Amino acid sequence: MERDKLLELINGDTVVLDWTIHELEHQMTAISDSSQEEVDAFFKKIQNEIHYLASKPVEKWDEYDTSNYRSLLLKTGRAKKVYAIFTSDVLAEDVYAVTTKPSYFFDTKEEAETEIKNIIAEGKFTQEDLVVHSLWLLT
Repeated sequence: MERDKLLELINGDTVVLDWTIHELEHQMTAISDSSQEEVDAFFKKIQNEIHYLASKPVEKWDEYDTSNYRSLLLKTGRAKKVYAIFTSDVLAEDVYAVTTKPSYFFDTKEEAETEIKNIIAEGKFTQEDLVVHSLWLLT
């Protein structure tokens, strides 16, 4: 389809931009679901039980609360952004829901892409079979 017809179909560039921004915000604030017990243990371990999130039930957290918690995890070294190789049928929003977790995590996307090249060279997969996604690894 030609660009003009495609833009007409999707109602202009702003719709695509709005959707992209929404998806990026969602990915930036998404971390694996934490249980109340994990959150309680975290605040006790860092000796910050007076933090507002320590007394707010996890099920009532909004994106702002989740983002603050992720920042605390990063600052205290309890979380780290990593990259992993998944089969191409795994979407970015499903990386925490897969039943078979990746066995190896990479510090950079480039390292993961290099490993994909090595896997392809072994002849077990093609470029279309594998994809790299980022996720938050809780340490």
